[in-house]
Parts: sequence; structure tokens; C-alpha cells
Amino acid sequence: MTYDGNTTYPARCCADCPFIFGAVGETREAARADDLSLPLYEASFEEAIKRFFKKYTTFSGRASRSEYWWVVLFYLGLNWIPLIFLLVGSSYASSPTASESGTALAVVGGILMFIAYFGTIVPLLAISWRRLHDGGFAGPLYLLIFVPGVGGMMVFILMLMPPEPKGQRFDA
Repeated sequence: MTYDGNTTYPARCCADCPFIFGAVGETREAARADDLSLPLYEASFEEAIKRFFKKYTTFSGRASRSEYWWVVLFYLGLNWIPLIFLLVGSSYASSPTASESGTALAVVGGILMFIAYFGTIVPLLAISWRRLHDGGFAGPLYLLIFVPGVGGMMVFILMLMPPEPKGQRFDA
């Protein structure tokens, strides 16, 4: 990799390379939270969730670790609330003194889980794809999650990887 000595101008990895990087070994990042073209490193919870929904079906580009893990936390919280409704309602509905309110609570919990799952499945796949790009990996590696036994662990480890400058090739 060549270094041009001036970090204000982008450097190329070689003379005939079409990819432009920052200083040697640096990854480019968004300067503001509303700049959706680059990943936002050290994103806050609110910024990560806003970016998650604004880039609902965007599979190109990159997502930082903070963006990804804040969204995972949000998703877990989003699914725990309906799960609690479902479990509490199911326990009341199956008790000897079953009540209609327990059945209704279980139905509401199930409907909310259905909406939360199908409303976020595409953006979760998209942000996972972009997170793999930030680590320098191809997005289809996410499909390793379907490999029984070790696939989920392999994808989890890939999601923990730090950003790589070579991941900038996935930017739009």
C-alpha cells in the first residue's frame, strides 16, 4: 500500500487501483448521524435505531459494530415484551380457573410477536449483511447461519470482527 504523506488527500492502495482510501489503514466513516452513505462508528442507541429504519432494505454499504449491536439489543427488547404477554396469557389460559383475559393476552402477545418478527426480518438481514461488509467479508457469508451446529457461532464471530479498510469496496 502506498502512502502519499498527506492525510488530507485520499491515498490509493496501488497506482492502478480504483479504490480510494483515507490514510493508510484507515476506514472512512460518517461525519454526521444523518449521513447514511458510510458507517457511523461509536453510534448511540438512538442514532443506530434511526439508521436501522432509514436503511430498511439497503444491503450495500457497511454498518459499524455499534450500529449492529445496538440494533440487536433493540430487537431483543422488542421481542421480549410480546413474549412476556404470550407467556403470562398462556399460563392464565391453561390454569384450572381459565379466564378469557388470559387467552386474550396470549393472542395479543402472539400477534405482537408476529408483527415484530416480520416487520424487522428484512432490515435485520440487511444490517447483518452490511456488518459483514464492514469487517471486509462478503454479505452472503451470513447464510452460514443455516449450517447446523457451528454456523451460528461462525456468524457471531464474524460480527465481532473490527472494521477493515478493504471493506470500503462495498460502499456505494
